[in-house]
Amino acid sequence: MVHYYFTDSPVYTPADGNRWLLAKLLYQVADFAYVEMIEHLLKTHMILQPICVVAKRTISKYHPLNELFRWHCRGLITTNVIGFPKLIQPEGYMHRLFSMGHVGSIELLNKGYVDYSWKDTDFWENIRKRGVDDQKKLPYFPYRDDGKLIWQQIQSYVHDYVSLYYGTNKDVSSDSELENFTNELSDDGFGKTGGIGKLKGFPRRLRTKSSLIETLSRILWLPIQHNAVNYPIAYYGAFVPNMPTKLYDDPRGKADEYSFYNLPDKNVATVQAVVSMSLGSLRFDNLLDYGPRMVDQDAAKVVKKHYRILNTRVKAIIDQRNDERFKEGHLTYPYLKPGWIPNSIHT
Repeated sequence: MVHYYFTDSPVYTPADGNRWLLAKLLYQVADFAYVEMIEHLLKTHMILQPICVVAKRTISKYHPLNELFRWHCRGLITTNVIGFPKLIQPEGYMHRLFSMGHVGSIELLNKGYVDYSWKDTDFWENIRKRGVDDQKKLPYFPYRDDGKLIWQQIQSYVHDYVSLYYGTNKDVSSDSELENFTNELSDDGFGKTGGIGKLKGFPRRLRTKSSLIETLSRILWLPIQHNAVNYPIAYYGAFVPNMPTKLYDDPRGKADEYSFYNLPDKNVATVQAVVSMSLGSLRFDNLLDYGPRMVDQDAAKVVKKHYRILNTRVKAIIDQRNDERFKEGHLTYPYLKPGWIPNSIHT
């Protein structure tokens, strides 16, 4: 790996006035592009799609896990088939809105895919890997704190659900439909259909209840992660002066200083606002609200139990945290609040 050191790169602070504003906006432009291509499109939409497609191929409608895939995959494939081309095709939204255009978007996706694997879907391990797990060193990090609450509740829900149908590890290892599902999905799969899902790092076979619970928890976490990276766009990305998709070196403004002329024109700004509001406003349902529509009444009781916990105990904790954040002068964080989290990725 080659490292580049720019010893003459300028450093700007709030004391630099309009230069500081320009530096911040340049960072916003880069961050916006990265979030949309990698954190949003690649790490949620594109990772969940092979899971949902392979589940439809290998898990019958009578299998107990079909009820989970049914609700947590709802709308994803349709959204990807219709929305993906509009986003990255030549003259699509990424090309019209971002300076890296169609070619740069594809290149960024390809590079992101090389570095990504199933292990990155472990919420808390990812937090530790990034070095932001210590609350004393980083006291204000709502995504970490609220996310941990939701992550633990999802693990508890999946544990109870799996325990209804799998009494022992042997019940897991002898499930032929589950084995076909993991073998097709994992890039280490074998046989005629093995590995067609090309999901790097996904286990080829699950042999224990704990491994099944962990795997399903991560699958159910993907739409929740999507909620955290997608829906804020309606609040931040729709307001172009806050987070523009690109900036212009307009001669009417001073060089290396922020000017209103750096911002996109009304045509680009309108497209940005429309796309942002479209992505960040639609929700089909609420997390774990499907208990009343389940056939198995024992499973329905489990779903209703955890839906109730999410929308009472967990919601109350997050509401209290947001009150405290506001009093301390911080932004509140509604993006992992029960009642606003859908079951699936559908926008």
